Amino acid sequence: MALALKTGEDTTDISDADLMADGDKGTIFTIRYLTVAKNRELVRHHTKPRPNPRSRAMEDVTDWEAVADAQFDYVLVNWKGVTLHGKDVPCDSEHKQLIDATRRAALLVKAGLNEVQAAAEVRAEAFPPLEAVR
Repeated sequence: MALALKTGEDTTDISDADLMADGDKGTIFTIRYLTVAKNRELVRHHTKPRPNPRSRAMEDVTDWEAVADAQFDYVLVNWKGVTLHGKDVPCDSEHKQLIDATRRAALLVKAGLNEVQAAAEVRAEAFPPLEAVR
């Protein structure tokens, strides 16, 4: 079987029942794939230079909570069957933040977050720091 590559333009529908053991079959999430390039872009966007209090040198500091929120906001494109107080709600950033952590994690895994994280680990192993080579 051939390897099917995915881009950030590719989407797929996943039912809540496929994510959770007690999930609702009528709730459908549309997700897009998180590519390595998009993940790097999100991390760069939430990384800012800050002065180190000890050395006073500028160091890059990443807001990993903001990265996680941005990843989820990017990945979750649409939904059907999601309500708040009995009324359907739009799939916008405000309502996405109300999705529980278990579903967030499951959707990110389905969107390829594990592969993106593994790519960084493989790269780190393939290209060790210069100190380790010497």
